[in-house]
Amino acid sequence: MSSTTPIFATVSGMIFLHKLVTARNVAGSVMVVVGIFLLFVV
Repeated sequence: MSSTTPIFATVSGMIFLHKLVTARNVAGSVMVVVGIFLLFVV
């Protein structure tokens, strides 16, 4: 569950702080979650 923190932080910043989310932010968040997933599964 803690590995989803980057996604929740990105979405929260977008909703509450009206931050612009770029493709680079999304790609970074996805890479972090996938990397942590791979560490735990493999």
